[in-house]
This record gives sequence, C-alpha cells and structure tokens, in this order.
Amino acid sequence: MNKKIKYFFLTIGLVIIALIVYQLVQNFLPDIQAFIKLENAKEKALLMKSVRSHGFSTGILLVLLLCLFSAIPGFPVAVIGVLVGLCYGPLIGSMINILGNILGNSLVFYLIPKFKLIDKSKASNHWVKIISEAKHPYLSLTFGYMIPMIPTILVNYTASLLKIPWRDFIKITVIGVLPTSIIYAFGGDALFKGHTKTSLVLIASVLVFTLLIVLIERDKRQAERKQPPKTS
Repeated sequence: MNKKIKYFFLTIGLVIIALIVYQLVQNFLPDIQAFIKLENAKEKALLMKSVRSHGFSTGILLVLLLCLFSAIPGFPVAVIGVLVGLCYGPLIGSMINILGNILGNSLVFYLIPKFKLIDKSKASNHWVKIISEAKHPYLSLTFGYMIPMIPTILVNYTASLLKIPWRDFIKITVIGVLPTSIIYAFGGDALFKGHTKTSLVLIASVLVFTLLIVLIERDKRQAERKQPPKTS
C-alpha cells in the first residue's frame, strides 16, 4: 500500500478519535469532578445516578469511538467496552459494544481490498496462516474475533484473503464479537456496582478464550493431516 494513503487514513482516524474523546470528556466532566470531590455515601449515590444518566448522544459517540478503536491496531477497545458497561449497564452496554465492534471490523474489511491496507507479506503471519489453513476457516475466523490476543485487523485481513462474502462476514463478525462485547459490558456494570464475583467470572472467561486458541491450532493441524502428500 502507498504509505501516503496509509498515513492519510491513520491521520483522519486519529483526528476523529481526538474530537470524539474531547466531546466525551466534556460530557463526563461533571462526573469526573464529582468523583474527585467525593466525600460521603450521599454524594456517591448522586454520582452513580449521574453516571447512568448519559443518553443517546453519548452512546453514539461511544459507538463511533469503539468503531475506530477496533479498526486501528493497538487501541484499548476493552477500556471503552468497560466504560460503556459502567455508563449504560449490561444490556444496553452490550448492544453498544456489539454495534461498535461490528462497524469497526466491517469498515476494515471493506477498506482492505479497496486500498490494500495491509502488505502482502502479512499473508505469512502466524495467525493468518492458522486461520486460513484451518479445516473450518469460518469457525476459526469466528474464534479469531472472540480472542482478544489476536489482532482483529489480521482476522479481517484473513477474511479478505479468503474472499468471504459480505453476508457470511457479517454473521461471523456478529457471533465473534458477542462474547467479549458482553463481558466488557458486564465488567463495567460490576465495577459500577462494586461486585467482586463478576470479576472472577471475567477471569474465567479469559481462560476460555485462551482455550479457543488451542482449538484453532488443532483445527489447522487436522486440516494439514488430511491434505494429500506433496509429490516431488
């Protein structure tokens, strides 16, 4: 990809992120100030009520921020996902997280073939090879979106390499982002309510995602064993 185009998209993304973050800080400034001055239970109750009072416009900003964070590698999607759960609760928070993640991955999936966002050398990347060479690539792509340790841009790139149809891509993405989106929302809600048991559940969920990595690699090995031996 032309580096100028790459930096153009990156710059535009960062500028939009900066504008959204600035507006969110303005929206949450009263909550931040109240938290700093927090002294008693009554003020804490008022703060909790204020945090949960953010409406539609703030929700849209968080959706857009999640979209951009999931599209640009290295950004802390989990932090925003937890913030969403803290502000909107587990149900609405999960919906916001799911929508933001779907939009972000769809944006990257659309742009990759149009502008060659990723160098062809990434085709030999460990995760790209594991997912693309798996016995069940659709299943591996779904697992790829579920596992926080795998960069989603590589999963999107693999989906592009496999020429996944848009209808199938949306299904894969929806199922793939569901678990972490819900976990982040419930995690934020747990922080809001001061629950510790939920934190243990979240830790257990991370272990489950780690096991998914093992399943992906096992699926790839099974596919390799079924391939006919190469003839010289």
